[in-house]
Amino acid sequence: MASRVVISIDLGTTGCRATAFDEDGARAGMHHVEYGLTHPEPGAAEQEAEGWWSAARACIKQIVDGLDDPSCVEAIGISAQGHSWVPTNEEFRPLRPAITWLDTRAAPIAHELLRAKGAHFWGALAGKVPGPWHTLPQLLWLREKEPEIEKRAQHFLYAHDFLVARLTGAAVTDYTTAAASLLYDIEEFGWSRSAALAHRVDLNRLSEARPAGSVAGPLCKEAARDLGLPSTVLVAVGAQDQKCAALGAGLEDRVATVSLGTATAITALSKRPVFDEALSIPCFPYLAERTWVLEAPLTTTGGALRWLRDLGRDFGADHLSFNDLTDMAAGSPPGSMGVRFFPFLAGAGAPHWISGSKAAFVGLGLDSGPRDMARALLEAVAFEIRTNVEAMQAQGVRIDRLRLFGGGARSDLWAQIITDVVGMPLQRCLDVETAALGGAILAMMAAGVCRSLEDGQLRLTSGYEQFEPQRKTPYEVIYQEYCELRELYWRLDAARQGPREA
Repeated sequence: MASRVVISIDLGTTGCRATAFDEDGARAGMHHVEYGLTHPEPGAAEQEAEGWWSAARACIKQIVDGLDDPSCVEAIGISAQGHSWVPTNEEFRPLRPAITWLDTRAAPIAHELLRAKGAHFWGALAGKVPGPWHTLPQLLWLREKEPEIEKRAQHFLYAHDFLVARLTGAAVTDYTTAAASLLYDIEEFGWSRSAALAHRVDLNRLSEARPAGSVAGPLCKEAARDLGLPSTVLVAVGAQDQKCAALGAGLEDRVATVSLGTATAITALSKRPVFDEALSIPCFPYLAERTWVLEAPLTTTGGALRWLRDLGRDFGADHLSFNDLTDMAAGSPPGSMGVRFFPFLAGAGAPHWISGSKAAFVGLGLDSGPRDMARALLEAVAFEIRTNVEAMQAQGVRIDRLRLFGGGARSDLWAQIITDVVGMPLQRCLDVETAALGGAILAMMAAGVCRSLEDGQLRLTSGYEQFEPQRKTPYEVIYQEYCELRELYWRLDAARQGPREA
């Protein structure tokens, strides 16, 4: 008898990856398709939602074609980029390009929402304060700028929901995805009718929120035919990619997971919904009812490294790679010979929330070189991680160690810099692409292969490589200096800063 197989879709910001796992957690196939963003006007960051579906379909079909027996596939799980959403008609066909989490055009509206209600109101309801990446301000922007589209829309679907709808014919979301809206009550685990009424949002156009790992539905006939799969295949309710990745990394009490992808999220479990106006670390529902996480986003981390690589290529280093940059960084000592980098290429995320802030190198001299700039970038990300870990601890979350994953985690140097700066042990996941593992766990739950999130983690979570802080590094002094310089930099950058969301 063939082994039972699940397929995990990881729909990210720059590409889609599908991975098949058998019931023992072994990989049975993988395929990846890349896509990009469009920027039709200043502040815009859009994607074609049909491109999401085309990429996911191509990845699944490639895996199915490689299986000896497609009938062994029992379920599909989804890990999807958070916040990004698209208005569709009744048949789930997009009416315009999707608005992604990187789009900042709704910043003035987000600022007005915060001014009108205050941080305490939004923190108590949604666990966070309005930012331009949240659905409510983006929806109000759409109503103002494209009223005909807003009126025609029958569904407002997140990336996760769009895939579920095309796979099953049902509009279903999960708690972690819904919480990006500012319309979801994270303590009651349901859409807020009062918030929706106050902003004239029809809740019937939002997806039904269900727990991750439950069954969204079986494949509809059209999807089954397109994918070459039986219509008995179940589609699991998935989750936002950072939550799936934290699950796949083995998130547990006293551990903060840290992603090093295009952006970074630091995630830690909380025993209750918690929000502090001064610290403003967003609180989300987790994958099951009555569970929550604090999640601190940093906007450009691996994305900053990509920017530096591309900048080098623009200057003629055509073959410059990420490995080349980290190798260069290893040639500069801790402290980067006095060079500092403020990594705010897409604004400053948690816990600063200054959407208009810009990035900058300081401390450059005639003796500075590419190696110092590369190391300063790696160190800056580590400094921002420490700032957010300390903010979480100040909100009552116990953190004893870090668990690192994502593409940037492959760098030994970056992992060691982070553990040295934060000053606590770090475990690097041996399988750094943990969002796929999280999606597979949810698919296995829907198929009945595993009984719980914890059971799925035991079945699929990879091992870890340990990094310990090197006590003789000068990072304690360097970090304090960085924080002081950052405050001075905020003043220098004040003329270009956007509204402060926290």
